[in-house]
Amino acid sequence: MMRRLLSCVAAAVGLALAAVVVPVVSSGAPSPATTLRRIALSSRSVTTGWHADATVATDLVGVKWSGDPNAQFAVSTRDASGHWNAPTPLGTVDALPDPGSPDAVHATRLATEPAWVRGSTAVRVTLVGGQATNVEMQTINAPAPKYPANSAGAFVQWPNVIPRAAWGADESLRFRNCSGPTYMSGVRFAVIHHTATSNNYSPADSPAIVRSIYAYSVLSLGYCDMMYNFLVDKYGQIFEGRYGGADKPVMGAHAIGFNTDSVGVAAIGDYSSTAPSAAMVDAIERFLAWKFAASGVDPRAPVNYVTTGNTKFAAGTQLTIPTIVGHRDTWFTECPGDQLYALLPSIRENVAERIEQQPMDTFPAWQPQANAPKLLAVSAYGGLYPAGGSAAFTPSAWWPGWPIVRAVKTLPGNTGGYVLDGFGAVHPFGFAPALPVSAYWRGFDIARDIALLPSGNGGYVLDGFGGVHPFGAAPPVAVSGYWQGWDIARRLVLLPSGNAGYVLDGWGGIHP
Repeated sequence: MMRRLLSCVAAAVGLALAAVVVPVVSSGAPSPATTLRRIALSSRSVTTGWHADATVATDLVGVKWSGDPNAQFAVSTRDASGHWNAPTPLGTVDALPDPGSPDAVHATRLATEPAWVRGSTAVRVTLVGGQATNVEMQTINAPAPKYPANSAGAFVQWPNVIPRAAWGADESLRFRNCSGPTYMSGVRFAVIHHTATSNNYSPADSPAIVRSIYAYSVLSLGYCDMMYNFLVDKYGQIFEGRYGGADKPVMGAHAIGFNTDSVGVAAIGDYSSTAPSAAMVDAIERFLAWKFAASGVDPRAPVNYVTTGNTKFAAGTQLTIPTIVGHRDTWFTECPGDQLYALLPSIRENVAERIEQQPMDTFPAWQPQANAPKLLAVSAYGGLYPAGGSAAFTPSAWWPGWPIVRAVKTLPGNTGGYVLDGFGAVHPFGFAPALPVSAYWRGFDIARDIALLPSGNGGYVLDGFGGVHPFGAAPPVAVSGYWQGWDIARRLVLLPSGNAGYVLDGWGGIHP
């Protein structure tokens, strides 16, 4: 988040504070309501030095105003002993939706970043730069949910990520401004943020911080949902942010002009001058290794990107960016803080190494089902997944993070088989013997399918142009369709005799 380091000059101002409390209640929710309070601090024009106090005990505060977009605010808090803490500058909110997106419809631009103030008894808002009218403090209380005793084991936690239900997301909030999540075609890169809130929090505070930022995103800023896709705390806890599925490409509202095709990950705290903890960095790397591997992203490969536009990059600007960028790379902001930003090159490299070194999925306890069809699925990375009556197999080749697998076929009797990679190599598994191939296109992803002879001692590889290439004991065959330079062939099927078959093209044509 953007942080402006400014001096604070306080001037005594007497005024009456008007508070509007808006309870947000989920139908049937077994938990206290998330509460937004709108406290009117000044309806008239105020200038630098103005301040106002509000006696309020809350979790999180922010400031909204009208007029000068460059107005700058700071907040101070009073503790239980009556001591006022030093002012903390609040940057103008810079986690913004893309132009024209559903989040942008109700979005508020003249608002500060939120500040975590749990434990305080009063809050002072000071205008430290510019002028403003209609100054309003927004406070968020997000109590912990109270679940029935029989629900203690109801949360099946996605690996390494705390799901929304577990941190107590009030799912009614995300329907206030929008009808549901917006999905993208995929994830191509990550934008790293910091929340610019206090670093003074416990592991038990983190769910409440996440709930409060979620409520502030929707109730104060007018967004559809949590601005970030995921959040990570200094203890290594990873939280699912925006609704829609942790494994899905859900569009966030965290980096204006760069939300499309990105995943926004926010470090809870302020890392302008404080180094992130080893646990936080490890969690960011673990999460991005999973997300990138699942999305087919090579962490070391640059991304060619066309922005939807902001004040730094006009709409349609073509850029080449790394797969892991800081928010400051996309807009005028200091986010994610100098200390975290300096670690991004090493984070990128470590994410790549984690993907390359991740263990292969194996199923040592798998028991085939009697009299069930023998089914075997292959992942884009080479993992083999049995189902029904199939035996479990250990692949002979494995490409973590590299989606290069194109097809798999099993031998008669389900004793093994072959995996085809995009370059034309044929990799045996189970009891299948290694067989020589007649065609191999190193570095050219053009192989599309594989078919085995009835005997299993050979077969054919189909290339994208329609060429059919024998391997093992299979003899050469003539083809009736060939489209040089046009990657259109998709599937190859052999007749039971093994000496003829058909090629399916991408338009539905069948060629003997």
